[in-house]
Amino acid sequence: MASLFVNAHFGLGDHIIANGMIHYFAEKYDKVYVPHLKMYNKSLTSLYQNYEKIEPIEFPDIDLNLYGKHLLQEFINKTNSEYLMVGDPYLQYTPIHFLTSNGFYTKNVCINFERQMYEVAGLHYFYRYNYTKIPKSTTKSLELLKDLSKNKPYRLVQSSGSGGEYSLDFSNSNNNLHTIKIEPGYTENVFDFYDLIINAEEIHTIGSFFQPYVDSLHNETSAKLFYHSILAKHMSNINSILNNYRWDIIDYRYKL
Repeated sequence: MASLFVNAHFGLGDHIIANGMIHYFAEKYDKVYVPHLKMYNKSLTSLYQNYEKIEPIEFPDIDLNLYGKHLLQEFINKTNSEYLMVGDPYLQYTPIHFLTSNGFYTKNVCINFERQMYEVAGLHYFYRYNYTKIPKSTTKSLELLKDLSKNKPYRLVQSSGSGGEYSLDFSNSNNNLHTIKIEPGYTENVFDFYDLIINAEEIHTIGSFFQPYVDSLHNETSAKLFYHSILAKHMSNINSILNNYRWDIIDYRYKL
């Protein structure tokens, strides 16, 4: 049995971006293994639960590319799988100068990292959208819609990341809308936010897992989509013909 082990980084957003290539490779191999961190088990199980040729494999919550290479290699050897690495060290970083209130600083940034992932895999970025399959409504997603929307028109906001909570510019938003923040604690399966995304009037997100999640549903939601370009580490051409140029970009003078 021909199998493929795909290391596409281990962030939740990385898994969502790589979903299209995983489904593409499932057409070429008998089995595709998707390694992931234990903390994302419910989300990855949900993402691939109906696809017998795709198997999420749980690993400890550590930096696997630094401290868990032996664990990955043991599994690859045990299954006699081919190995595909589509992240570092094959991604290209560019030094970018950023302005702050105290002057300038330089940061190495992986520009358009999501496109780079597909290039490293030898695939056109077309597959990111046309092969991606996102779970639909669940009992939990409908419960969250009912409980959080309070039957009011709402905007959905994802404004937190590893650096904490970020203050966003809502000057282009309808501030009369009820606001629902995407926060930890609502669910361990991020795909339970499906119905909130589909029924929102507006969606605001920073560069996090939530942006590629919403982007994957650009044809299913009629919400106005706002991308808040506030993080220095996320520099991507968010809009393209592949997502119908759905995003309004809110740029920030000072990148964090």
